[in-house]
Amino acid sequence: MGDPDLVMVDERTKGLAPQLVAVVRVLLEAIAERCVAILLIEQKLTIAHRVYVMGHGRIVFEALPTNCGITKQ
Repeated sequence: MGDPDLVMVDERTKGLAPQLVAVVRVLLEAIAERCVAILLIEQKLTIAHRVYVMGHGRIVFEALPTNCGITKQ
């Protein structure tokens, strides 16, 4: 990947065992700590610094995870 400014990840947990989901989470957090932005397309919002909901190609909702009832696990 070289030295990206942005990494896009789609459905990172789909079909993975819980142990592997935890490994992927640790890896994504390590990437984020290196100041790389992560665009995470996911239905299970367990790691997020900001939440955007899109409908028909437009952002229809935006919040911090704590402002929309999402807690980090």
